[in-house]
Amino acid sequence: MRPVRFATFNIRYDTPADGVRSWSNRKHRARSAIRDLKPTVIGIQEARPNQYADLQNWFTEYSWLGTCRQGDATGEHIVLGFNKRHCYCRDSGAFWLSETPGSPSIGWDGARPRVATWADLEIGDQLLTIINTHLDHVGKQARQNGAKLLTQYLKSQPNPTVLLGDLNATPSEPTLEWFRDNKFECARERARTVEGSAHTFHGFGDGPHERIDYIFPSRKYTVYRAGAVDTEPPFPSDHNPVFADIKLPSS
Repeated sequence: MRPVRFATFNIRYDTPADGVRSWSNRKHRARSAIRDLKPTVIGIQEARPNQYADLQNWFTEYSWLGTCRQGDATGEHIVLGFNKRHCYCRDSGAFWLSETPGSPSIGWDGARPRVATWADLEIGDQLLTIINTHLDHVGKQARQNGAKLLTQYLKSQPNPTVLLGDLNATPSEPTLEWFRDNKFECARERARTVEGSAHTFHGFGDGPHERIDYIFPSRKYTVYRAGAVDTEPPFPSDHNPVFADIKLPSS
């Protein structure tokens, strides 16, 4: 089997406060960025209902699973998209990163509800569990405990796993140290070839320039190529897309 491309992209929520950077003025560039990536599986963060609808309308060759962090359909969605030609969904669901993961909720010192969307996907002869998430941008305890919930879930799975998402933490922060201490290493650090800038967030070019978006594949998989796609102004988002080309061994 050829390497499978996984990607994660925080598309920046649609808000009139962004002015000329609002979604209506940049969505065609976001569409091109995703189209050029040609991912087999992609995790999208911060998709408001109109943005989620755009993804579904643009990329009809993909199946889409989205969970609104508020638990309804009014706010930001954590979305998984996967190419229907190469993937079959066996099961899917979501859980919140909080003390009550079964219901929409804000965890610990977090500023917003945070949720993980997951799917069990057949890709070729492999069955994988894929998770997409977005950790809190304010609460350090919420990020740390969210990371603990994620690693517990990943370890509990009978299938190999791939975690996608915006973790709102740089590589030197405790959140990433937790993943490393639990034997999860991001694709960029394992890749034979690394492409693009080290940073994934750039604030529409205004900074700060930080690496906060990651892909964590199961340790049994070989990562051939990984990196960030360096976008240029006018930017499609305040984040760069991140990708990893991963070899899934045959059964």
